[in-house]
Amino acid sequence: MSCRRLSKTLICAAAIFISQPSSARWYTVQGTAPITDSVAQARDEAVNDAIRNAMLEAGAQVSIVSDFKGGVLEHNSMSVHSSVPVRKVLVTEEQKTAGRVSVTVKVLLDDEHQRTCAASKLRKSVLPVVFGFRDQNAYQGSAGIESISQEISSSVYDELSKSSALAVRPPVNATLNGTGYGNAPDGQLRDNIRGLGSQNQAGFVVTGTINSVAASDAGSGVMDKLFYQRTRTINFSVTVYEAQNGSQIFSQNYQAVTDWPFKQGDYLDLRSEQFKGSAYGARLHQLTQRAASDIVMSLQCRMPTASIIDLDNDGFIINLGSENGIEPGMKFTIGQTSQTIAPDGGTYDRVDKAHGVYVVDKVYPTSSRLKSANLNDNLLNIRVNDQVQIAQ
Repeated sequence: MSCRRLSKTLICAAAIFISQPSSARWYTVQGTAPITDSVAQARDEAVNDAIRNAMLEAGAQVSIVSDFKGGVLEHNSMSVHSSVPVRKVLVTEEQKTAGRVSVTVKVLLDDEHQRTCAASKLRKSVLPVVFGFRDQNAYQGSAGIESISQEISSSVYDELSKSSALAVRPPVNATLNGTGYGNAPDGQLRDNIRGLGSQNQAGFVVTGTINSVAASDAGSGVMDKLFYQRTRTINFSVTVYEAQNGSQIFSQNYQAVTDWPFKQGDYLDLRSEQFKGSAYGARLHQLTQRAASDIVMSLQCRMPTASIIDLDNDGFIINLGSENGIEPGMKFTIGQTSQTIAPDGGTYDRVDKAHGVYVVDKVYPTSSRLKSANLNDNLLNIRVNDQVQIAQ
């Protein structure tokens, strides 16, 4: 295969056979790309898309760059950084629909590499919020598969529950009012996030939005209807918030256009093998797996913060416990929160590190008791809702 184009670099590198190491693993993934210049180019781009999907499953790191001009989002670019070598690529299936090429690919990756960090030893308590439709148009586009929001929620959160890095709470139905700009939600949304985290003893809140699952015909011509199937969009977003302060720490959109082989008006069970085995069901599952993997990666190396939830004689109780990996002897510091008036008259939360180090002496499933490591450090100024962090 010729390596004329830079976009083919991954394919060309992967096509070189390297002896299969004992740590290598095969990934069966799908890729898709629009036909713009030629079918051959679209095929190459679809294979590259599949290789990227395999790397994401193996734990590659994703960087999202958004370009704004004049207050308008022009485009998002995504780069995948991976130390996982691609050993071999086999295209097992190829399908061409109206305007797109889809492929199924087996990718051999040396995935012995595992991302490690100090914070990965602590499990993060996560509260999932059931996905909702972005607006009425998004809901109307789900005609015939109105329960798709529950299915996407279930698929993403079931994948999250498999991660040893997280302690996942049961999903809740909640309406989060307010807006967010970048990673700075407004006061109403921030208070909603904080409230959910506090009520469910969760350090992080995950939300999801269905942007579109609308179906479309291949074209109006007779030949289009004879040779091409209808297609359907998959477009959803996930956002992760830190419950302690309500800040947004991760947000990503996932989308694809896939063949829709089902007839309009037919009853469709989204949990049936008929749906799961379809091109749409398979692609949907792949995207939800990718979303769950991205969420885990955004959290596993993040040092969790916790709150003081009660004072207990010569100690205090925090909302991290054995389910999070807390053990007796661990040391924490305290950050005391106060509201400060900004020059423009508004208020913001300020956290000041308090003197002293505090040691875990009792551990419960979702909480722990701490006491001072030094008798000279008293608890007079410590209050409920003060923050605690692991001493570095």
